[in-house]
Amino acid sequence: MYRRFGLLYVVFSLLVLAVLVVLVVVRVNTTREFNVQEAQTSFIRLQGRIREALVPGDERGGDPGPIIREYAEQVPTVQAIVLYDPNEGLRYVWTSNVDMLAFAKGDLSELRGFPSYDISEVSQFKISGPFEVSDSPRLFMDGIYSVLSFSDAYVPLRDSLIALLAFAFVTVLIAIGLNMSRGPRPESTTPSVPVAKDSSASRPAEAAVPETLPINPTEPLLEEVDIEEIATDPGEPGTLFNPVTNLSYRQHLGKRLGLEMERAAYNDQDLTCVLVRFEDATEGGEAYSQRAGQILAAFKFEDLCFEYGSDTFCVILPNTELSRGIREAESFKGDHRGKMYFGLSARNGRLVEASRVLGEAERSLEHAQHEPGGIVGFRPDPRKYRQFVTQHLGPSE
Repeated sequence: MYRRFGLLYVVFSLLVLAVLVVLVVVRVNTTREFNVQEAQTSFIRLQGRIREALVPGDERGGDPGPIIREYAEQVPTVQAIVLYDPNEGLRYVWTSNVDMLAFAKGDLSELRGFPSYDISEVSQFKISGPFEVSDSPRLFMDGIYSVLSFSDAYVPLRDSLIALLAFAFVTVLIAIGLNMSRGPRPESTTPSVPVAKDSSASRPAEAAVPETLPINPTEPLLEEVDIEEIATDPGEPGTLFNPVTNLSYRQHLGKRLGLEMERAAYNDQDLTCVLVRFEDATEGGEAYSQRAGQILAAFKFEDLCFEYGSDTFCVILPNTELSRGIREAESFKGDHRGKMYFGLSARNGRLVEASRVLGEAERSLEHAQHEPGGIVGFRPDPRKYRQFVTQHLGPSE
């Protein structure tokens, strides 16, 4: 459930980010379009004033210069005004930045045709328009206006950033709430762990298939079991650990592995079971105790390390995928001398019994003794496993 919610929330977060970006672009573009319309209206008014000034007999003598300079003082967004005759050349040029005039370095008196400009297509806008003057050839006027500045983009960016920070704060609160609702995760050394009630009597007999095991696919019922009960069952030793090797007795392995399997399934985690066989170890001998000490030093928790045979040990690696378990086995083998073999099996998303995983690890250990590397991992196929459960058990009633 949490994994699906996390995926949906990631998709929702990407949609929110996309919407914020679109809103910024739309608001900036709307501001630019408004400024373009303002510039066009202002340009038409200036064009009319200059047309009146160029009428013969006008008291201003037909000079548009004073009008353009006055206009530039009143309209701060104008950056250049160019008046020209395509056949005769330039009549008048005013600009606040000469670098935008691509023809400024040449001889203005020899310029013919339509002038060109070096401007930005986003932040600047060029307006051109012809106008007729009596007793004069047809003239053209160009105006360069600034239609988008940093102050225009600042407000949309600021608002989007505020919305993004608010969304991030809500995301943090949701993450904290989910973490609190899940509660603390049980550790491998806690005194009690969840375990499923034994329902083996109601299950059908296992079928002989190489990689799967029939189980009840429904979610297991959980009950709290004190781990000390493991050491007080009739017929078992009264302590958890062997005082000689400091490892757990093999009699406790089945129950502890079952508990760890249930815990892994409850928390949607993986689990790897490792069997290690040493050629130089014999139960009760000094080499056996030394190898047990190496196992405990490498894997730390004595309640997850077990005696398994006269020359074999078992290690439970919680929250560990098969590939990671193989890497840890390779690391252990590289750090210690002598011939040793490793057989591994993992839960890999299955709801299986501890005996099944141990059986897979035993078969892997048998194959490992014939492999050059001495390490073999059993990798079950969850898809085939589900197909087997469906075919042999059918829907639960």
